Amino acid sequence: MQSFNNTIQSNWALAALFVGVLPATVAAAVLDHRSGRGAAARWAAYAAVLYLVALLVTAGFNIPMNSDLAAAGNPSTMTDFAIVDRFKTSWVAANALRAALCAVALGALTRALVLHGRSDAAARPLGDAAAVGGFDEDPSTASVDEISKVTNKWPSMRTSSSTELRRVRQGVCGC
Repeated sequence: MQSFNNTIQSNWALAALFVGVLPATVAAAVLDHRSGRGAAARWAAYAAVLYLVALLVTAGFNIPMNSDLAAAGNPSTMTDFAIVDRFKTSWVAANALRAALCAVALGALTRALVLHGRSDAAARPLGDAAAVGGFDEDPSTASVDEISKVTNKWPSMRTSSSTELRRVRQGVCGC
C-alpha cells in the first residue's frame, strides 16, 4: 500500500485530473446557468457539491491515514500492527463513501448533460434545416410553400400532405 500511495502522490497528471474535475463541473454549471439552461445548471451544481464532499473526505480522512501508514515505516520491520488494523477499517469505510459520492456525482452530471442536450434540441424545432439554409427566418413562422421548397432539398424531410406540412410548421413532428 505504501508504494501505491507513493505512485499516486508523485503522478502530477493524476493529481491534475483528480482536482480538475471540480472546476470543470462548476464551469459547466455556471455556463448552463448563464445560457438559460436552469435544470441542467442545477444538476451540474449538484454534481459539483457531491464531488467537493468527496474531495473533503479524501483530504480529511484518506490522505491523513495514508500519511500515518507511511510514517509507520517499512512493513517488513514493523512490530506494531495496530495502525494497519485501524487503517483497514477506517480507510475502507472512507474510501467506500467517496466512491459512492463520486458515483452519484457522475449520475448528476450525466443528467445535466442530457438536459443540456434536450434544451439544444428544443431550440431547433426542424433540426438544422434553418442553419443549413432554406429558411430566411425562424422556420416555425415559414409558410407551407417555404417548407415545401426546403423539404424537397432533403428526401428525408419530404412530407406527403398539407397536414404534415402544418405539423412541421408548428414544430410538432420529429423530423
